[in-house]
Amino acid sequence: MKKLLLPLMAIIAASCSPFPQDGTAKTVYVSVSLTYEDSQKAIPLPYTDNDARAFRDEMKLLAEASGMAFEAHEFIEEGSHLAEKRTKAIYGRDSLLAYIRRLCPGPDDIIIFYFSGHGILSEGESQLAIGPDCGREDMLPVRDIREALASLPGRKCMVIDSCQSGSESAAAGTGEAFGSGGEYLGRDILSAFCEAVAMSFTAAASDGVYVLSACTARQNSSAGASMPGYTGSEGYSVFTYCLLRSLGYDFAEQEARLPAAGMVTFYSLYRGVLESIPDEFAARQTAQATRKPLDLVLFSYC
Repeated sequence: MKKLLLPLMAIIAASCSPFPQDGTAKTVYVSVSLTYEDSQKAIPLPYTDNDARAFRDEMKLLAEASGMAFEAHEFIEEGSHLAEKRTKAIYGRDSLLAYIRRLCPGPDDIIIFYFSGHGILSEGESQLAIGPDCGREDMLPVRDIREALASLPGRKCMVIDSCQSGSESAAAGTGEAFGSGGEYLGRDILSAFCEAVAMSFTAAASDGVYVLSACTARQNSSAGASMPGYTGSEGYSVFTYCLLRSLGYDFAEQEARLPAAGMVTFYSLYRGVLESIPDEFAARQTAQATRKPLDLVLFSYC
């Protein structure tokens, strides 16, 4: 698993145009995390708060190191509702999408949407439970969030940590093989190569939104597990933990750290998860990424 090659597009990809590093550009960070502690219908997820806090801190550090302002919009569980953390205002499906559409990013800004919570596959679409009770009215399709982000200027990236979350990120024909139970079997390198070459001669998806999900649309994401040799892993979901670990986050000190590489791109996040997650988990929850011929520069710093 750790020897997997990304599609050729991630190798031949040219990065996006350089963005200003003088504070005029900003990172617009939107996160939704729920613990479902008071729900009568859902299993509680006690570590989503840890996931969202650590991911926010890492994104903030990367943004500031890249000379960008950092603007956070955080949504958390308040009683039996989803609420905006700062104002305590209550949100549902339509109002959350409207909130996203009202964001005011510039063309040089980066928008990062992060979700940690329950998810399901319904009618072929990955959907996120943005209400604590996980009822029908609480389910929000990932596609709807993607379309809301696509309506905005700037660079857009979604990171989805939930079960059955991969319907908007995976692409048929990438060479990945799965068993009847959804478990990962391996990658056909030749198929992946042919897919990459074909896509390199076609336009990328017009919406410009890149999606990284914790697993395929048939798999489940582990909400928390003890992984021998992985400090503090039991306090985070497996996907977010491995993603942050690949970026250099210090779990012993619970402190964000900068990666040594000096640049973070969408496909470097994807590669980081593939390389960090233990094989025993990778087979059951195989991270999925948008396949596009060009990579997306998220952060760049000295």
